[in-house]
Amino acid sequence: MIFKQTTTSISTDVPSRPLVQDLEARAKSLGAQQAELTSKLEAKREKKRQEFHNPNRGSLMAAPGKPSLDEEIAQLEHEQRFTDFAIQENAQALAVARGKYSVEVTNYPQNYQLYLACENAIADAVRALSAANAAEEAFFAALRAAGISRIPWNSNAVKALGVLSDPNSTAAMALREIAKSLSEASK
Repeated sequence: MIFKQTTTSISTDVPSRPLVQDLEARAKSLGAQQAELTSKLEAKREKKRQEFHNPNRGSLMAAPGKPSLDEEIAQLEHEQRFTDFAIQENAQALAVARGKYSVEVTNYPQNYQLYLACENAIADAVRALSAANAAEEAFFAALRAAGISRIPWNSNAVKALGVLSDPNSTAAMALREIAKSLSEASK
């Protein structure tokens, strides 16, 4: 194997994780509550439309001690506005908590070490593949220099990567980007 196998098991056990999980569960609950309110409200509105077109309009009047249909609709609309507000407040709190969670996870030393291992594995693989490309290029050049006019083998070099001796090759640019990322990450 050319490079060490890295693990991608990141650590997410940070102090803000329970808060994020609680806020996500609350968002789900509020969403379900909002859907239920919307369904009830639409049913009440439909009932009002049907009763309005009913020739026997006496049914629009509420029974003694019971709220009228208009009062029920107004109450549901109020609950819906309140739930909308709660959803917005929860979404803002969740955004802040997720931001804090993201910072904590990316600043966790084990995750940083994993990132470094991944980047170093990529750099090692780019160097190895670039060296293999250069070796194959030299092999075919040696065959041609020896006067071989018919070479029965195909080049399998990853030409898009190029060789490290070419500063404009993808390999050289990739290693420069990795070095830049690593230096920025260490700040």
